[in-house]
Amino acid sequence: MNVYQLTADHAAVAAGPYDIESVEVRKITGHSNPECLSAEDLLAYHLAAEEAAPLGPEEKAGAPAIVGGKVILPAVPKTPEELAAEVAAWREAAECTRRQGLMLLEEAGLYDAVMGIVSGLPRLDQIEFQNAGTFKRLHPLLTAVAAQAGITPEQLDAMFREAMLR
Repeated sequence: MNVYQLTADHAAVAAGPYDIESVEVRKITGHSNPECLSAEDLLAYHLAAEEAAPLGPEEKAGAPAIVGGKVILPAVPKTPEELAAEVAAWREAAECTRRQGLMLLEEAGLYDAVMGIVSGLPRLDQIEFQNAGTFKRLHPLLTAVAAQAGITPEQLDAMFREAMLR
């Protein structure tokens, strides 16, 4: 890969077979004036390496920018919609084994309360709950039992995360 020196407003060759104003670079990029390449162009045409900022759980990589002579992908906050979509996708995929779930309920002091709620359900629901091989986070029966036990959706998420680590 060629290495290019980037300044605040343009790119120049630091190392590589082509001068930034060469015909080869113009052919690659389609720009008549390669000094006008944007950070996105430099990355798209593999004319510069990118540096991604470390990302936290509620951050994503932003639009590329030339900063301090490098193309960086700055960390920017995820939108509330993106965060909600991630939670929804996680909930859709989350499941634990029956053993994992029941052990966690016992350790949390909720086993007897949950089993009491289950024993008051219609017979088919009892059979389903008592014979499930896995508990799926979004299963309607499970979410209804959790709600009756006073477990919030966020608490149920945390319980599933912990149970899935067992």
